[in-house]
Order: sequence, then C-alpha cells, then structure tokens
Amino acid sequence: MMGRLLSIRRFLRDRRGTAVIEFAFVAPVLFALTIGTIDVGRLVWSASMLHHMAREATRYTSVRGAGANNPVDASDIDSFVSNRLIGIPGNEVTVISLCVLTAAAPPCATGDTVQVQLDYTYSFLLGKAVGLDPLVLQGESSMVVL
Repeated sequence: MMGRLLSIRRFLRDRRGTAVIEFAFVAPVLFALTIGTIDVGRLVWSASMLHHMAREATRYTSVRGAGANNPVDASDIDSFVSNRLIGIPGNEVTVISLCVLTAAAPPCATGDTVQVQLDYTYSFLLGKAVGLDPLVLQGESSMVVL
C-alpha cells in the first residue's frame, strides 16, 4: 500500500509533458488570432484597393471623354481596372460606369460627370468555419469630364 502511495506522489510531482498540454490548449486560440489578424489586413487592403482603383478609373475616364481623340467606353474601363488591381482577382470585381447627366454608359460629354463604382465580394479565410458571411466591398468615385 505504501509503495502505491509513493508512486502516486511521484507521478503528481512529475512535470514532464506539461508544456505540450499547455500548448495544446493555447495553440488554437493563437492560430485563430493570427489568421484573424491576417484576414482583417486583407479586408483593409481590399477596401483600400477598391477605393484607389475607383479614383484611377474615374480619372482615366474623365480625361478620355467623348471630345477626346481616343474616347473610352465601358469595356475599356473594365479592362483598365482588371489589369491594374493588385491583390484582388480582376474577374471578381464588378465595374459600373455611368455618365450622371445623361444616365448613359461612357464615353461622356465634356462637362458631364462620370461615376465609377467597383463591387467585390470579400470572403473571409475562416468565414465558413466561424459563421462569417461574405462581405460586399465597394469603391466609388466621380469626376467631371474634361
């Protein structure tokens, strides 16, 4: 009986393997926080890129209106945006361009306002695992056609 009691005491004082058990408890939380931080960074990057490209596409359209030597149309704006996006697949972005006064597609007349809106559905890395729905991001800009 005394031998068993000594072996139980020795077992309870033995600290080997505790680091592995503690890591098993902490690792999922650490990995979730790391992936969440990366995901939020990707989200901010995507939103910033959409706003930047909306401004660039609006500028591109405003200096190439109907009175220019080489006016642009909606397909030119689509290819301009998809070729210059960084970090976002160009085929997943919806480009909506509109001449505000005439409510028509570009090329816009001089003095008209051109408006470009970019829509992108952002999917989180662990979205399905934690129940996050995809998020629709928008970038929008408008300028007067020169």
